Amino acid sequence: MILELKVSDKAKSMLNKMPGLVVPAVFKGMTKGLDLAVGTAKREYLSGPRPERLGVRTGHLRRSIRSQTVIRGDEVEGRIGTNVLYARIHEKGGVITPKRAKVLRFQIPGVGWRSAKRVVMPARPFLRPAIMDSLEAISKAIGKEIETAFGKL
Repeated sequence: MILELKVSDKAKSMLNKMPGLVVPAVFKGMTKGLDLAVGTAKREYLSGPRPERLGVRTGHLRRSIRSQTVIRGDEVEGRIGTNVLYARIHEKGGVITPKRAKVLRFQIPGVGWRSAKRVVMPARPFLRPAIMDSLEAISKAIGKEIETAFGKL
């Protein structure tokens, strides 16, 4: 059995434009969606209440959260992250031990200076849950941009 499909010139023209429309639309939607996720991280996970979530002490970590969207060939990749050194220990938890001294020395606001051979930090993730909370919004933003792109055909 042979199935022959005849496509109008208009449909051919639209199909030829699709690759050039889809990737930029996904890029634009991904960028918008990740911006929403960054806002969720800052608003919901980096603003307390302590100790379950991180509170604000200086605002440095919260200001450092960024998103990035890149196009690699016909793929779009989005990321959310920070370059703040202590972000990882808060996101994943872990044990902090001294590297050059016998003990850690740190100040606890309202309590004073303390020393310890190690400090166990509980995980208080702020990036992963923000992304999970924002997946539907990211998907909708991408879908909306694709619909807008196809509406221009």
